[in-house]
Amino acid sequence: MASPIPIPFDPELVPILERFGKGAPLSKETLGRLRMIVNGKSTAENVLIDPAITHEARTIQGPDPGQLLEVAILRHKDAPETTTPFAAVYFVHGGGLIAGTRFSDITPFFGWIKIHHIVFVSIEYRLAPEHPYPAGFNDCYTGLKWLLTPTTTTELNIDPRHIILAGTSAGGGLAAALALRLRDEHGGEPDANQLMALCLLCPMLDHTTKTMSCQQYMHKGLWTGASNRAAWDMYLEKLRQGGEDDTPVYASPGLALDVRGLPPTFIDVGSAEPFRDEDIAFGQKLSQHGVSVELHVWPGGWHGFDQLVPTAQVSQDCVRTRLSWLRRVLGAAEASVV
Repeated sequence: MASPIPIPFDPELVPILERFGKGAPLSKETLGRLRMIVNGKSTAENVLIDPAITHEARTIQGPDPGQLLEVAILRHKDAPETTTPFAAVYFVHGGGLIAGTRFSDITPFFGWIKIHHIVFVSIEYRLAPEHPYPAGFNDCYTGLKWLLTPTTTTELNIDPRHIILAGTSAGGGLAAALALRLRDEHGGEPDANQLMALCLLCPMLDHTTKTMSCQQYMHKGLWTGASNRAAWDMYLEKLRQGGEDDTPVYASPGLALDVRGLPPTFIDVGSAEPFRDEDIAFGQKLSQHGVSVELHVWPGGWHGFDQLVPTAQVSQDCVRTRLSWLRRVLGAAEASVV
């Protein structure tokens, strides 16, 4: 049987991809090196270098007794002094569910913070395999519920009607799962005062890894189909100990059959990466269930291209498109209040 033919990478992205080379296959044995690279870059000192962005560190109660969660709150240094509350983003970082910190993947949102004075809240959650599902999911949900409380929104001067749930890669999958859980908690009906929108950037949604795009990029790109399978195995290890894979939708939200009641959703993904097909399928499912969706597939983009090659034309188009979507979402929200 012939191997699947992959879509070529964008020429501007190829040199950077080649610079990374081909590392050892992801496993529990090689995970330490991946974390050293990813987490080493994702520190406050390395990421928070824009003088226009301020950082406040918070610690909140976690879902387990005695457990604490770290939260990063970012604002625009020159945000106006006003009693009018700001819109907010609750963000879940990527890293394959096995790596990353609350400072991972946040630089693409600096423009949102500076232009629209967004209050940006990023949660640190427990990682697999030391903490398989549902630990990380429970951490993220606890943080989201904390943010949605009237006490928190008042203290942070956030408009509870203008909260966007966002995530990148594994964080995008977690964000989708959080939106499903929040909807279910409200009896399956949308709650206008809970989430204004959902923003999923190259989300990791489907643990089955059976899509054509996963096969096309099983061993190509920065995050491969093989790495994807290994990461899911670590995350779902506790569920599989009994020998059966009975995976809930909160672990693998791409499995959800009923996505009614989710908020308006933005999804983007590269055409040359493992998550392409599952992300397109999720967008189609949302549309078929009456959810407003904006879906972009960036030609020749490998996983995470926009962050690692920000000067490429496709990366700049990607960033501008996300900002345009945000403007329209905020504008529609403001119009509905008037």
